Amino acid sequence: MISTGHRRAGLKIWAILFCLTAWLPGVVSGETLSGAEYKVKLGFVYHFIRFTQWPPETFPSSDSPINLCIASTNPAADMLFSLQDRVVKGRRIDVRKIAADESLDACQILFIASDDETFVAPTLGMVRKPGILSIGEIKGFTRMGGVINFFVNRNQLRFEVNLDAAESAGLKFSSQLLMSADIVQKREE
Repeated sequence: MISTGHRRAGLKIWAILFCLTAWLPGVVSGETLSGAEYKVKLGFVYHFIRFTQWPPETFPSSDSPINLCIASTNPAADMLFSLQDRVVKGRRIDVRKIAADESLDACQILFIASDDETFVAPTLGMVRKPGILSIGEIKGFTRMGGVINFFVNRNQLRFEVNLDAAESAGLKFSSQLLMSADIVQKREE
């Protein structure tokens, strides 16, 4: 159980980390509201990558890239391409868009950018191997088996983590990430 004091400290850490992401490319003047939302989400995704530990067998070699795959019905999600070629933990981030029926075998991160459950559920169902960090933005995403889900609470972008799904995927998170997250457990679903 994470105490309220630790949670506040975690939120402060995330606020500072988010401010540090201001150097990330992709700032576009006159962007739409959803484009601005994705700019914030890309900062979070960058830090999710920093604070996630994948099983060693996930990567073919020590210098293999981290493949961030985007399944999207929202063109604003292309903002995530701003992470292309950024380096985290000595690995380059390779961002790619995937088609609805494309294999996820090369993905270490699957960002499903859609609020259409008829798109999200079958896309998430294509995850057939461990080592994939699934990220969504629809209510019930973690209930469907997703690992991290964005949501808005009091006009603030937040995220929840499904620890059971993370464990099934073989993923481990730093305490810095978990202190800022809402934790979803089976009994809450």
